Amino acid sequence: MVSSHCQFRKPVAYPEILEAGLRVVKTGNSSVTYEVGIFRQGDNEASAVGQVVHVFVDRDSNAATPIPGNLRSAMEVISQS
Repeated sequence: MVSSHCQFRKPVAYPEILEAGLRVVKTGNSSVTYEVGIFRQGDNEASAVGQVVHVFVDRDSNAATPIPGNLRSAMEVISQS
């Protein structure tokens, strides 16, 4: 993860049930940007929203590496939802 942030919009408290939404905003050669929303169950207004940029890295060289095809395909499904 090279970047992340979260903006809290309204409080939630135990024992409220929360729902999360995830979407792919951008897919690059070796990186993907996700947006996340946290909602109280049944609420259409997010209690928190955030964004995460994930870069795929080769463990041996510690260098950015292309997103594997099977993961790229799964991300395309999420981005179309």
